[in-house]
Amino acid sequence: MSGFTLTLSPAWGGTAFGPFDGTAVQLGSDASSCQIQLGSELGVAPLHAVIWRGADGSFGLQPATQGAAVYLFSQGNPLARPVTSAVQAHLGDAFALVSPQGPRFTLGETQAVRPAPRPMGGGRSVLPSASAMEREVRRQVTSRLGAGPLGGVNQLLHKLRSGQLMQPRYILAGLVALVAGAAAVISQLLGLG
Repeated sequence: MSGFTLTLSPAWGGTAFGPFDGTAVQLGSDASSCQIQLGSELGVAPLHAVIWRGADGSFGLQPATQGAAVYLFSQGNPLARPVTSAVQAHLGDAFALVSPQGPRFTLGETQAVRPAPRPMGGGRSVLPSASAMEREVRRQVTSRLGAGPLGGVNQLLHKLRSGQLMQPRYILAGLVALVAGAAAVISQLLGLG
């Protein structure tokens, strides 16, 4: 059985990971437990998703922790299907983490690698294109933002843009904090505190 690869969409840098053998591949923000690490500022859980190839050649995909958002895009279908438990995936399918617009990986199969023919006349190395370099720089800068003092602001902005802050639990928590703050101000003004 040949290995498989996971390739980020061009919008997310186009990086190919693998080849992986039949073992499970874990994706998340925790470098110590994941083969593919993504920045936590993207909303990725420490252990977010797992994909594996079974002995029969089929693929399985599931969220690694409860509440970790994973979306499956079947080949040829642009609509995302939320994944809440183990599902079957196929070569050419893609899946996204956090939201349908989040980091998207396409499932591919490795080909038998033949040595590349040697170039004639000097053997110059080929450098990456300017756009590929720009994408890589943008990816590295974005991944570093979560580590510094702006990490909390960047994470808050991501949750706001993705709609995560509009979940009832966040709205309720905001209302409770607002009422508690107003009560404290009122008690100070009335001299009760």
